[in-house]
Amino acid sequence: LVHLKVLDLCQNHLVNVDFLHLLPHLRHLYLTGNRIESFEGFNDLEELETLCLSNNRIPSFEGLGTLPNLRILSVSNNLISDFKFFPFLPSLYVLNLAGNPLATNESYRKLAIAVCNHELFKIDNIEITDEELEDTHLFRGKIAFCITEGFVADERALSVPEQADMFLLTKQRETTKQHSLVLQHIHLESNLREGNPVTLQVCLQDRRPLAERKSTKFQSNQIYPVELTVSGEAKQVLVVGSMNNWQEPLELEKCYEDGNAFFHTTLYLPPGEYEYRYIVDGEEKVSEHAKTISKYNDTICNMYKVMGVAEELDPNSSTLLHIRWLRSNVNSGFDLIEGENSLVHVPNLDDVGACLRAEVLSYLNG
Repeated sequence: LVHLKVLDLCQNHLVNVDFLHLLPHLRHLYLTGNRIESFEGFNDLEELETLCLSNNRIPSFEGLGTLPNLRILSVSNNLISDFKFFPFLPSLYVLNLAGNPLATNESYRKLAIAVCNHELFKIDNIEITDEELEDTHLFRGKIAFCITEGFVADERALSVPEQADMFLLTKQRETTKQHSLVLQHIHLESNLREGNPVTLQVCLQDRRPLAERKSTKFQSNQIYPVELTVSGEAKQVLVVGSMNNWQEPLELEKCYEDGNAFFHTTLYLPPGEYEYRYIVDGEEKVSEHAKTISKYNDTICNMYKVMGVAEELDPNSSTLLHIRWLRSNVNSGFDLIEGENSLVHVPNLDDVGACLRAEVLSYLNG
């Protein structure tokens, strides 16, 4: 059976397919109406063109690998609730997902188009229209990445890009919450015109104890340390401002010096002017120092100006911040853009039709 091309085992009571490694040349596999609960066992079938798994008990795309020749994937009437773990399938032409929980989402077809290759022609036996392709254009890039991480858009709420920003930031916070430097905000700004620069906006909070963050600072000629201090006794002090787009307030550490209490935090920010306010035991406060009128509204706030002063980095330091830019490729991955290590990237011909990604890497003691 090693050269078998077509296998139909529909309407049986199969719970797994651990025998498929014995059939490496399968091209068409029909397993509708079984009791299969995962995609495990299919990844070695590199010649597979058709995979039918409708009416099974599969809860997610986890385990489904990049099958290079797969043209038809039918997994209707399973238990799949989102596109998390959906792989890049370069040859996919038909995708059937009707009857899964994810298909009840109003944006379901847009999400499916966004995570698939440009050759996809039908979803649930309905051809993709030019209007759908146009509507899905803005779902590419970051939003498509979020979709494969489990993001489900709700077009009745905030805009989809805003929802994706919040989702991605939450995921990244979960990844870095045990790290010394915690990501509090990241965003790429551009007016989306050819040749105009794309600028990275980022806010990082140093969560190390006060003595450590004062004695060993992260070095960078692009992102600079900003120390915020509030003196006096209180239970809790937070800060909120434009550095994290006025989102979730950031907590300051309660410290003592010579028996006197004060609150302190260190943020790492790009050059620019940042508005902020303190929240002391639930009440908003503005320091008399650097007090000004907010440019966003007529309220009072504090202003901090981060100066972009180039300093020679200590060649012996191994506590650094490093920026890098990446460009999407045809395999839904990203390639490093050599020599791009600043806050700004100016798009060129290589960026046409691609998506950009910026990363800040932190190195603590190497």
